Amino acid sequence: DVELYPDGIWYRRRICDGSDVISRRQYVCIEDSEVPFPAPEDDLYFVAVHGYYDLTFTLAMILHGSQILDMYKDSFNWERLVRLAYNYGTIDAVYLYLLVLNKYYEDYLYPKQSPIPSSVIALFEKSWMCRSIKKWYVKKQQESLSFPVHIPFSLGRIHSSLNYYIVKFRRNQFTPLDTICDVLSQIRHLDFNLRQNLQGTSFSDSHV
Repeated sequence: DVELYPDGIWYRRRICDGSDVISRRQYVCIEDSEVPFPAPEDDLYFVAVHGYYDLTFTLAMILHGSQILDMYKDSFNWERLVRLAYNYGTIDAVYLYLLVLNKYYEDYLYPKQSPIPSSVIALFEKSWMCRSIKKWYVKKQQESLSFPVHIPFSLGRIHSSLNYYIVKFRRNQFTPLDTICDVLSQIRHLDFNLRQNLQGTSFSDSHV
């Protein structure tokens, strides 16, 4: 499957600048044709945000991240990833994804060391949002990592919305129309989640 996003938007949240992503693109040769694909930092970032807003990190998402880090471990631009997360109000999504990746290396790839620098994790943990996520994750970490990893609605929707709106406000992008549409979007997805759970099927289970 191929998904095309001119601009990265999930649940009415604009999480990147499409022109910047295109400007950083790389190419791979497939059957004598050059095919563009995102830079490794953008690639990892999209997977993290997509999974977090869908309230699920699947095994495929974590394998994808570990493959990126193993392939680009000597050239991965951690500063760019952190800057993306802070600029677009997605620090919670990226932070939790990195925590799960760390746990995956620890539980399944030992003695292979996680390539995620502790200094990067520390940068994220300066945020109250990430500290809140860490409290939830520390309790969960007592269990062996299993997939899919389900993210509480309170974190993936409510807390993340607060952080996203703070960033929008600082950038003077906070308009009444956007606010109304965002609230209606959140209510719609809450209703969909509840309907799926009542039917015995988690919304996030549909994403593999």
